[in-house]
Amino acid sequence: MLPPPLPTRMEFLLELLLEIFGEFILQFVFEAISQAFLHLFNRPVRPEPGGVSSAWWAIAGYALLGVGCGAFSVWLLPHFFIHSHVARLVNLAVTPVLVAGAVALLGRRRSRRGLGVVRLDKFTYAYVFAFAMGAMRFAMGSVG
Repeated sequence: MLPPPLPTRMEFLLELLLEIFGEFILQFVFEAISQAFLHLFNRPVRPEPGGVSSAWWAIAGYALLGVGCGAFSVWLLPHFFIHSHVARLVNLAVTPVLVAGAVALLGRRRSRRGLGVVRLDKFTYAYVFAFAMGAMRFAMGSVG
């Protein structure tokens, strides 16, 4: 029997885009669910007297939340959408920026409408969450 034919460049690029889009959607969904819970159970962001130290605690909290969501997503979907190691590294660098940007845009829209915002609506906090989730998936996932 002959080995299966190698994919063309176009097939490879299409597969890579679909796989990165799958990771983006997965991270965005988990971030949206986390954000929804924060909007339900948290008070809107207000300046606090100890703002700098509380910001660091919030960053640590969102990193832990991202790690937890990443571990849960690996349990739920143990195999990577992306099979190439280099593409997974690119995904780890790019997808958190895209997810955080999308979440920050939604947060800005909420703010303009006069709705309450939480820290996860800000780019920095959303990036920390998305990067921690992506790093956990990168570390624990399998190529399948």
